[in-house]
Amino acid sequence: MIRRAIVLACFAMPFTGCKAKPADPAAAPSASVAPPAVTATAAATGSDIPTEEDFEQEALDQVNAQNLEAQLAKLEADIGP
Repeated sequence: MIRRAIVLACFAMPFTGCKAKPADPAAAPSASVAPPAVTATAAATGSDIPTEEDFEQEALDQVNAQNLEAQLAKLEADIGP
């Protein structure tokens, strides 16, 4: 019986949250305005982030069949235990 009351209380808690509204709706920041600014900034800086393709040719030049084991040992030493 107590378990049922606790479960019911847990389900009811989210619905009893604060019902306070901002005093002036015009002064409240609009959620529809922020995302375009954020996405525009992200789009402008998105090309600056290095990706896997940026390092692919460099890796192909540095690692070959002759030095594969040495390069692997070097990477394992850099990562550590």
